[in-house]
Amino acid sequence: MATTTPLPFQLRPASSADFPFWKDLHRITMRALVEPIWGWDEAVQDALVRARYRPATTAIITVAGADAGGLDREDVAGGILLSAIMLLPAYQNRGIGSTVVRDLMAKAVERDAAVFLSVLRTNHARHLYERLGFVTTHQDEIRYQMRWLPAPAAG
Repeated sequence: MATTTPLPFQLRPASSADFPFWKDLHRITMRALVEPIWGWDEAVQDALVRARYRPATTAIITVAGADAGGLDREDVAGGILLSAIMLLPAYQNRGIGSTVVRDLMAKAVERDAAVFLSVLRTNHARHLYERLGFVTTHQDEIRYQMRWLPAPAAG
């Protein structure tokens, strides 16, 4: 399988002014994943996104100065929780998501900690996480809970 050079990107801290972009990003990237499970009610989704938007733990992914996606992650007991990673369709499958996740994994290695995430069953990103070494620790009819652990130090 040929590897491609990831599209160059940057992360910038989010602010409250980024909420409209985050809300649109959620609608664009998540509607096809959410709708088969719960249906899509714009007002409900707006309220959920508004309640969960945390600029302090969010970064906006930019490519050539344009907002391309977003990342929500936080330090938790035992590791790093990847709450959300979303990329506009034009920036998907360009190596950005896998690079962002690998960067989180590298931070976890420095701390000898895990990376945790939850992915909807309807989301094919699960295959990316598995390729990166994440394992499913729990699953139900809606989500896979996944974890990545650093390799034990050779000694």
